[in-house]
Amino acid sequence: MNSIKKLTMGLALVLLSASCSAMVSDGQASAAARCTDYMYGYGGNGTCVRYLQQMLNAAGANWAEASYYGTCYGRSVSMEVLATDGSFGGRTDAKVRSFQYAYCLGTDGLVGQKTWAKLCQRVSAWYTNTSYPGASMYNQSHNAGYYAGCSKYGYFALR
Repeated sequence: MNSIKKLTMGLALVLLSASCSAMVSDGQASAAARCTDYMYGYGGNGTCVRYLQQMLNAAGANWAEASYYGTCYGRSVSMEVLATDGSFGGRTDAKVRSFQYAYCLGTDGLVGQKTWAKLCQRVSAWYTNTSYPGASMYNQSHNAGYYAGCSKYGYFALR
């Protein structure tokens, strides 16, 4: 009887710890789930992190985008361009923190609901005429937002 009770308690603890873990370590959201349903941080990797990197690149693409549009107290986003390799390393962490600081989200380096929502808000309008300088990066960012699941935050369509 005691061994059954111990086994049940052990299983309950494993299930509880698995359900409480919000961080996706491998960065792979299932086909039915959206990247925006998960939290990402240093050490994460995969397709969702690549989408995140593409979105962050457009967030600091030029001075106006990095320092004016909706930022908090005129703070700016780092203009460093990230490699879109799908690996959440030091540079991605620094860019996330820069974005969070610029939008007064708290700089924990974790991409959770608030950071996803603000990034999605920013990229939702970034699809632009292809003759515009830098259009490719903005359009890539917009489409990355679509594939990441930004539609859960309102209007958003693949272009």
